[in-house]
Amino acid sequence: MPNLRSLLNPILEHAAFRRALQSLTAAAADAHPPATVSGLTGSAKALLVAGLAHQLARPVVVLTGDNETAANLQRTTATFLAWLEPPSGPTVLTLPAFDCAPYEDRSPHAEILEQRAVTLWSVAQGRARVLYVPIAASLGRFQERALYSSLALEIKVGDELTLGDLTEHLEGVGYEREEPVSDVGQFSMRGGIVDTFPPEAERPFRIEFSGDQIESLREFDPTTQRSKRPVQAALLLPLSETKRSPQFFTKLVRALEKRVIPRGAAGRQTGARVEREPEWANEYAGPFPGWEFFASLVDPHPNSLFALFNNPVLLWDEPLERSAQLKRYLEGWAAGFDEVRDVVPPRPRPEDILLTEKEFMESVGAIPQLFFKELPLAPAPPATEGYSVDQERSMTSNLEERQETAASEAGAIKGQRGEGDLVLLTQPSPKFQAGLKGLVENLRGNLERGMSVVLVTPTSGKAERLRGILAEYEIPFDTVAQESSSAEPSHPGEPSQATGAALLARGDLTEGFVIPDLEQMWLSDSDLFGGFDWAPRRREHSGVSSFISGLGDLKVGDYVVHVDHGVGIYQGLRQLTVSGSARDFMLLTYQDDAKLYVPLERLDLVEKYRSGGDGVKPVLDRLGGTSWERTKKRVKRALRDMAQELLQLYAERKMHGGTPTTPDTPWQEEFEDAFEFEETPDQLKALADIKQDLESPEPMDRLLCGDVRY
Repeated sequence: MPNLRSLLNPILEHAAFRRALQSLTAAAADAHPPATVSGLTGSAKALLVAGLAHQLARPVVVLTGDNETAANLQRTTATFLAWLEPPSGPTVLTLPAFDCAPYEDRSPHAEILEQRAVTLWSVAQGRARVLYVPIAASLGRFQERALYSSLALEIKVGDELTLGDLTEHLEGVGYEREEPVSDVGQFSMRGGIVDTFPPEAERPFRIEFSGDQIESLREFDPTTQRSKRPVQAALLLPLSETKRSPQFFTKLVRALEKRVIPRGAAGRQTGARVEREPEWANEYAGPFPGWEFFASLVDPHPNSLFALFNNPVLLWDEPLERSAQLKRYLEGWAAGFDEVRDVVPPRPRPEDILLTEKEFMESVGAIPQLFFKELPLAPAPPATEGYSVDQERSMTSNLEERQETAASEAGAIKGQRGEGDLVLLTQPSPKFQAGLKGLVENLRGNLERGMSVVLVTPTSGKAERLRGILAEYEIPFDTVAQESSSAEPSHPGEPSQATGAALLARGDLTEGFVIPDLEQMWLSDSDLFGGFDWAPRRREHSGVSSFISGLGDLKVGDYVVHVDHGVGIYQGLRQLTVSGSARDFMLLTYQDDAKLYVPLERLDLVEKYRSGGDGVKPVLDRLGGTSWERTKKRVKRALRDMAQELLQLYAERKMHGGTPTTPDTPWQEEFEDAFEFEETPDQLKALADIKQDLESPEPMDRLLCGDVRY
């Protein structure tokens, strides 16, 4: 019976892959220019990265263009590497770039800060097999590996740990004190009990102390606040890569004073230090918007990203584009600094935070490198016409005409011309967009021609649907076990044969691809059913759905609420030049016509104002004032009182109990399967939640809301 390894092994034995592997393992890595592997689609690049990580006993770092590309390649690489090494759980990570510069007076998005902190801890711990990093993030200056290793805290029942040390650590790595704990990044303390919700945890943890010893560890439900089950250990991952503390901000104020005084003393006869505290000191004595960019002024950041790894290899995704992007990024930061050069206190210089181009090239100079390139290939034939291997092989003639371009890429980075460039011809897969007729004809034709076809879906539900389609149209197939590369026994009633059968596998491929030379076609979920993202979210943030996701809800003059600055008026969109590039901003005005420009990528911070009565106009807040903070504190107190009343009400309801219904019968399942349309993820979740409520002995308490669309 065929399996995934039987299909992956020929790729790893391909001449281009073997020579690429050999170039990375050569004794003198800098004695020759990097090899270039061309003809690769995005998913094919991810496959080669997984193959190299599988073959090499060293970490692999891949330079990409942006955060989205890095995330897509990360998911696909993790899928391939899991198929090559089941069930080892290989670690494939991304280190996202900041979504703002230090000259915009705002902090990077919280999720970016969290992901960077967790990734840097994993790298320092030696847990990263593959790291995808945008070129902008790779230019950063970093602290010593030991500091990143200390960002996370692993605790076990019986450990000696004081409450003060635990809370100090949590606050230092970005946790916020909140009662009750309901979302990631929060913690609370009640007597000898600490609740905390670390990143990448399914549920928050309740830590109970007996003196200075951890007596028990339990998971609890953030909705009901009730304990679920005991655990023996918990990993408290960080939310910030920079440890914050009162001492940190005291050092920062002193460092900024040293930069201000020489500037002020330049026109005086004496450079004596003025002892009185500068008027801006209070603003910088605690966390402020953009404080993360000032960390290098407090603690030294002497390392490049690659110094955090032991003996890495470096892969460039489209090296000429990355080289040009590197220059543009540094020039953009330099232009941004020129605009705020005279601001007091002074902002960090670009070279305080980023490596120069020369420093970056020196940091990678001794690392074995490999270039990936995607040449423009002819489009895939229409899905209804099937796929012809002979037709695709004829495309190699087009490749030969462009080899001169590919051969010069190594020289653009290393300063010399590349030799022996390699070609692994791949092509984007056909897109069926849920067109069953085209899919069936394509699969049947390719299987009859002897092509190997793999259908990859991210969820069991999609796999079941696909199995039903293939069985209905009598297309032979086998199912690959989820955590194994060998095929599992077929489901009852499934057609199955050793050859000429499509393979169904669980995984997450961003896009499919075809390898004509090996007569393989890999189809992703988006190829089969369209581009909708069916994968479940890692977690949901309470309240986010109420925030503005677009501009259709707003018109000029509407009142809005900014999470950090309060009530303002929406004045439309403005395009500003920041760090050398044009960007779109939402303009909000406050008291005294003060203006706030909100980048469009931070719309999650703005909500349309909704008053309790018609025609009631709110009072505008003052930028930098205290009225909004007082309002938020007052609302928090009111919410706590309301939560207490609700807890009492729900306790009384639970005491009365309810009448549970029986689980679904086969007739019910058959009735549901006859539904001719496909439910959306939200509909499936609503159905599952309602059924769970009905089968529970507790009173049902749910309101289902929906809308009719045409």
